[in-house]
Amino acid sequence: MNYTIAIFPYGNDQNPYQFLTKTMFEQENKTLLIKNNSLFPLLKNLKFDYLYLDWLSPYCISSNIFKTFIKTNLFLLQILILKILNKKIIWNVHNLYDHEKRSHYIDKQLHKIMFFLSTKIRFFSKSAKESFLNYYNLNDNNKIVSISHPRYNDFYNDFIFKNDDLFKDIKSGNANVLFFGNIREYKGINSLLNSIDFNKLNVNIKFIIAGKKQDNFDLIKKNNITYFIQYIKDENLKELFDKSTVVILPYEQIMTSGMLYLCMYFKKPVLCPPLPFFVEVLGEDYPYYYNDTEELYKILNELDKNICLDTGKELYIKSELLDYEYMVNNFKNKVFS
Repeated sequence: MNYTIAIFPYGNDQNPYQFLTKTMFEQENKTLLIKNNSLFPLLKNLKFDYLYLDWLSPYCISSNIFKTFIKTNLFLLQILILKILNKKIIWNVHNLYDHEKRSHYIDKQLHKIMFFLSTKIRFFSKSAKESFLNYYNLNDNNKIVSISHPRYNDFYNDFIFKNDDLFKDIKSGNANVLFFGNIREYKGINSLLNSIDFNKLNVNIKFIIAGKKQDNFDLIKKNNITYFIQYIKDENLKELFDKSTVVILPYEQIMTSGMLYLCMYFKKPVLCPPLPFFVEVLGEDYPYYYNDTEELYKILNELDKNICLDTGKELYIKSELLDYEYMVNNFKNKVFS
């Protein structure tokens, strides 16, 4: 049976998660794409069955509590109207709460109310579901589904990568530890670098920080750290990952991570804390978990490039199990049944 699905936010084809999601719906259903950042058009055009809803914070949460109150209530009113008009709400829960904990009390109430208004609530892992229910003191029910993040293999397999020598300053003879993505305080990279005693690391260990800096904080300057503070285009990703030995994900709290799946596609091991989501995807016996800087020193000083290559290949094989048909069938059986 075909359904008409309104996808919000519309996103763009450069975001692998959004592109793969839209592609899936376009192949399986009739799809209405909302090309703006407001739900108002839906109240005028009601020719759809499902609202596929991703992130809440960009449309509801602000550092100004008054603005947050207005935006959140307006957003919930629109959701309520759609609900009354018998539109089904699929809410994809990416985060436990707003990363910066802005207007935290209102944000928590927003999440609780959305839990009750949604027809189906999609978590990207079982651990994410458990974390959410525990944090908000809510009970499991049959509206909740766990469907994993789409693998990035289906996005990048036919991608044409370039080698523009953007990263010619990265020496392949070193053990290069990459942090890639938007450089935000909540991602923990700056606090990690500030806590590291570089005298305890082998001289060939170098940190590569690549991505766009979005928060107002000072980056630590050391000879062991090379920065590429810029937006990195997809076409240059292979060059960057090829020059990296491992990737570090120093998150303190996470419910899902597209970056993990990106690393798996590029066959790169990740160094990360044993957070529930990582353990669920990587397994309990994964060798590159660390709980503190002393454990991180030990892992880094004992890095073996050949072992890293083998581990990266194993991660790629694991990602292959999350194929496209697996995700499509999950949606058919768990969401649209």
